[in-house]
Amino acid sequence: MSKQKMLAARELIQEKRYAEARALLKTVDNPTASVWLKKLDEVEPPIVISATPTRDRLVYETFLKQWAEVEKTILLVGAFGLVLFAGYLAVADPFRNSLTFLLFDKPEIRDAVITSFPLLSIALAMVAIWRSTQNRRIQQTLLKMNPGQLRAIAVKSMLLTFVWVGLGVMKSDQPRLPLGICWALIAIFHFWRASKAAKLQSLGITSNQDRISPH
Repeated sequence: MSKQKMLAARELIQEKRYAEARALLKTVDNPTASVWLKKLDEVEPPIVISATPTRDRLVYETFLKQWAEVEKTILLVGAFGLVLFAGYLAVADPFRNSLTFLLFDKPEIRDAVITSFPLLSIALAMVAIWRSTQNRRIQQTLLKMNPGQLRAIAVKSMLLTFVWVGLGVMKSDQPRLPLGICWALIAIFHFWRASKAAKLQSLGITSNQDRISPH
């Protein structure tokens, strides 16, 4: 019976049905099951909800859900932007001259690369849309965010913005401006995320403590 349960648990893990695999392994009393449970906790930490939620817990859960909803909206807006960018690439073809210069003796490769740009944007948009439907994954990602690391990324992005745009101004290179704006937006986004992650920690429940069950 124990061997059959272990085989069934292996199949569940392979299908990424971790919660079911964890529940099954808890019914098996052997060292291998304990090892598998520890590995499962590393891959997908268990989510626990108190039977009698406190007011702080309810505030925490509400904050987490609201943040997740904003993140989903950002993903959808990003997907829409990627679709528009793919259309721009297909119509304006802004990289043809540069690629023609770099691959002047390989027109087939040049055309393949030019075609791949809008397709890649569409693929990224589809991934963003799919990701926006994964409420559980989004909440678990938010729980793992570190405010300090997010601020560091934001500062680096802002420095890159100043350097890149500054060099563009010195050289009167206007094409540098769009990329500089992108880096500035990345910096602002990470500063915002850092403030949210800090607020989440200030509520007294971090990603390494009791988890709220996503709905």
